[in-house]
Amino acid sequence: MEPLDGALDETRSRCDSLPPEVQIISKMDRVKAGIRCMSPCCRSLGKNVAWVTLMASLGTLDCGVNWLNFIQLTHSDRTRGLITGPVPEFLWIMLLIFTLIGSVLYVLETINTFTVFICNGQTKVPIVWEQLVIITLEHIPLAAINFFISQCRCKYFTVWQTMCGSVYILFILLRLVWHAHMEGKLVWASLYEGSEFKMRKGMFMAVCALYSIAMAFPALCWRHSEAAGKFEIQISDVNLYLLKASFLETRNIRAHDLTDLLVSQGRDLHKPWVVESIVDIVELEGGYLSAVYPCPIKDDPNVTFALPDCTSNGYINFSFAYPLKHEILPYGEIRYNYAFISEPEIGPNSTQNTRTTCTQASQNFQNGWRLFFLKTEQMYLPEEEFLHVLISSAWEGTCKSPEPYYDKTIPVCDYTSNYAYPNKDTPPPRHGQRTL
Repeated sequence: MEPLDGALDETRSRCDSLPPEVQIISKMDRVKAGIRCMSPCCRSLGKNVAWVTLMASLGTLDCGVNWLNFIQLTHSDRTRGLITGPVPEFLWIMLLIFTLIGSVLYVLETINTFTVFICNGQTKVPIVWEQLVIITLEHIPLAAINFFISQCRCKYFTVWQTMCGSVYILFILLRLVWHAHMEGKLVWASLYEGSEFKMRKGMFMAVCALYSIAMAFPALCWRHSEAAGKFEIQISDVNLYLLKASFLETRNIRAHDLTDLLVSQGRDLHKPWVVESIVDIVELEGGYLSAVYPCPIKDDPNVTFALPDCTSNGYINFSFAYPLKHEILPYGEIRYNYAFISEPEIGPNSTQNTRTTCTQASQNFQNGWRLFFLKTEQMYLPEEEFLHVLISSAWEGTCKSPEPYYDKTIPVCDYTSNYAYPNKDTPPPRHGQRTL
């Protein structure tokens, strides 16, 4: 940097001395002459201030949208939405780690930006070296993680993921333009030797290659508006099952024979689901859908896994709701509440209109029981004439299937605690509800 310092000193000396023929006859003339001489220095300072302000603002915005993206994907609602499903825990941890790394690098990058005021118009660490580290340790990992998160959520890219990609693409581009602007001054002043110039040129090309990689990830899954009928198509043949089957949570299932499991849990193979199509729930925005899960027959030798509190002379009454969509849950969610309906055994003195009791559940299902979104691929009778049920995962584009959300505020026993219920296959409809 010694030749550059000498050139700057020579410029200052020329500014400090006026030509002999200029006659300064008043204090105002001396002030005007000083302004004329310092104007090149003032213009240079003004350009640096503009670049530093722009770089600091974009860097802060880049760091901010990274954290907002992480906060949104950490929201508790992320496990509940239809179709997209939850963020895998491993990817969530990696997103947290590299967002923290990005915050540390943001502080160092901002400090390096302000060193332009004390290093004769150049940053302390050349931007090409700085970006080589930052793109490698922050932007490429975060872009890759957001890409794989979208792949695990049916290729859905959120607004904040889109903003993350847009901001860092613009930020890196402008930072490289600023670097080229500063490097151009040094090249013009012939302050580089041939070997040093080739090395800096090579590093600049390497940073541009890394920039292309970081830009490719968001470009592969940029946010697009969903087609009007796509959502209805994706949920049209999805059923709701109540099962105790942990293996259905961890992997995509395709053409799995669920017959033995259904028999062991006392389900009717002709109607093994709780809700045949979740479209019936989605269509009732603002209302409730009632559905019935009959308890297994008492002393059935085939039943080995019985749901607790589900007695042989009773059933479970479900009430489902579909709240409006929002950004965290772009396809909405299905919520439910349930109650145990107990029906006294009919004795010699009983009548057809025996009163039954409705006991609302105090917590979600326990001991591995839960509601599953599944597709019933095929129900057929093989040669032994025994009905078989084949199921598959509801949405193959998710790493982990979403699940309905238990909401104890949904009314399920609000109309009365004791009511006539002569036929448990056709529960009485309620105001604002549909019944399956």
